[in-house]
Amino acid sequence: NHNIDIEPIIIINVDGNEIKVNTSYDNKEENNKVIETVNTLKSTFTDIVVISPYTAQCSTLRKLDPTLNIHTLDSFQGREADAVILTTVRTGDTIGFWDDFRRLNVGMTRAKHALRIIGKTSSWTINDNPLKNLFYYALENNINIS
Repeated sequence: NHNIDIEPIIIINVDGNEIKVNTSYDNKEENNKVIETVNTLKSTFTDIVVISPYTAQCSTLRKLDPTLNIHTLDSFQGREADAVILTTVRTGDTIGFWDDFRRLNVGMTRAKHALRIIGKTSSWTINDNPLKNLFYYALENNINIS
């Protein structure tokens, strides 16, 4: 049993921009925030996993920090880690991958102790989608949005 004094869920708003890379997406600003967040969590956890739905972003993050434990959301299904950083990547009018609530469910249920969700929350709320529901749930339930 762990006595960990850390907020279980934090949504981290990043005003980034998605970049289309072949059939995938990347987001430079979110990549920087992912690395910063991993480094913050390292003071509490050794088992930290970064999850992104997009292979292009996974590749960029691996180049930026080869020590990162990073997976696509689909490849990490069924597994868990003490701390998980979920990077949503998309910043346009469409949310893409996240339009299926089951994917968000998989992403949100991988963390044993700490979940950090990084994304551009203003993009989440453009259309009805699971990320919009998450954002309003977080507001109504005093989940930290930074």
